[in-house]
Amino acid sequence: MFDFVYRLYRHADSCILYILMSYSLYILCGARHAAVKTWQYLLAGTAIFLCINCGLGFAVQKLFSNSPYWICIFSLGLSLLLCSRLFLQTSLLYRGTYILFSLTFIQLYKIVCSPLYELEFSMDARTYALIDFFTGLLFYALLILLCALFQKVRLNKKLSFVPEKYLLVLYFPLSILFCTMLTANNTSLWLKFAPILAAIIMTNLPIIYYFFTTIIDSYEKQRDLNNALQQTKAQLSHYRYAILLQDEIRKERHELRNNYFYIQTLLSEKKYDALDAYMQNVIGSKLSSIGQVQTGNTLMDYILNEKIREAQKKKIKLCTEILIPANLRLSEDSLCTILLNLLDNAIEASLDEANPDIRVMIRCNQGYLTVQIKNKISFDVLAKNPKLISTKENKTQHGFGIQIIQNTVREQNGILNLASDDGYFSATVMLPCEFS
Repeated sequence: MFDFVYRLYRHADSCILYILMSYSLYILCGARHAAVKTWQYLLAGTAIFLCINCGLGFAVQKLFSNSPYWICIFSLGLSLLLCSRLFLQTSLLYRGTYILFSLTFIQLYKIVCSPLYELEFSMDARTYALIDFFTGLLFYALLILLCALFQKVRLNKKLSFVPEKYLLVLYFPLSILFCTMLTANNTSLWLKFAPILAAIIMTNLPIIYYFFTTIIDSYEKQRDLNNALQQTKAQLSHYRYAILLQDEIRKERHELRNNYFYIQTLLSEKKYDALDAYMQNVIGSKLSSIGQVQTGNTLMDYILNEKIREAQKKKIKLCTEILIPANLRLSEDSLCTILLNLLDNAIEASLDEANPDIRVMIRCNQGYLTVQIKNKISFDVLAKNPKLISTKENKTQHGFGIQIIQNTVREQNGILNLASDDGYFSATVMLPCEFS
C-alpha cells in the first residue's frame, strides 16, 4: 500500500505544488469573473501547468538528452503567471511578488533536503522512500503556513509600479532562485554552491540592515505620533469641558436672574413659608450640586463630577477624599482612562447592592499618585470570580474595564492591587509621578 502511495506522491508532487500555490493566489487576488468557480480555475490551471511542463521538458530533453529540475520550477512560475493573468485580479507586480517568494521557498527547501537526495542510491530503498515521503508532507505543511502568512500580512493592492525599495526587497529571492536554478544540474557548480550562497547572503546584509533601520525609524515615528495624538485628545477634552462649563454658567446665570426675581416677589408679598421651602428645596439642591470636586485638573474634575452625578441619580452614596498638587506631572490620558474605568466598574457593581456605597481616595505619597476606589459588596467577589470575568450575557462587548486598567497601569510602570475585605471591594492603583 505504501509503495503505491509513494509512487503516486512522486508523480503528483509537481501538481500538488501548483494547486497549493494557485489556490493561495486565488485567495490573495480574487477572481476576475464571479462566474468562474474555484475548482474550474484550479482544473484549468493544472492542465496549463502540465502542458507547459511536459512541452518544455520534451524540448529540453531533445536538446540536452535530459530534463533538468529547473524546468519544473520554471513551468510552475510561468503557468501561475499565465493563469493568474487570465482568471485573477490585481497587477502583475502584486501577483509576481507572491509567486517569486513561493518559488524561492521551494528551492531553499530542496537545498535543505539535498543531503537526503544524495543518499538515494546508497540507502535502503524503503527507508529512503519513507524519509522522502514524510519530508514531502512537511514541505506541504510549511508551504501552507507560508501561504497563510501571505494571507495575514498582505501587500498593498494599489501597488502598480516598481519603487527603489521594492527592487531591493526582490533582490534576495531573485538571486537565490537564479543561483539554485543555475547550479541544479551542474555538479561542479553545485559543489561550489556554499560560497556562492555565502556571497548572496553577504550582499544582502546591507539591504537587511537598511530595512532594519527603516523599521526602527518607522516605529519611533509612530510612537511619537501616538503621543501627539494622546495630547491632542486631552486638549480636545479640555475644550469640550470648557464649552460645557460655559453652557452651564450661561444657564445658571439665566436661572439665577429668575430666582432673584421670584425671591424678591415672595419677600414683597411676605410669603416667608413659601420662601423658606423654596430656599431649601430648590436653591439648596442647586448649591450642593455645583463644584462638588475641584482638583485643579480640568479633565479629572469633569470625569469625577459626571460620575458623582451618575451615582446620585442611581441612589448610590459616593464619598471623595482628594488631595493632589496642582503641579502634578503625569500622563493625563492614562490617569483619566484608569479613573473612568474604575468608577464605571464600581457604579456597575453597586447597582445590585442593598446599601450601595462608593469611596474615592486620590492622593500623592513618596513619588506615587495613589488612586483607590472602594465599593460595598455583599459577598467576596475575588473568591467567586478571581479573574473578574464579565457576568453579562454579551461578553464580547463587556468585561474590558479591568483589562484596560491593567494595560494602562503596565504602560505607566505602575502597580495595581485588587482586594476584597471588610465588606468592600477595593482597586488600588499606584502610578509614579513627578512635580514640576
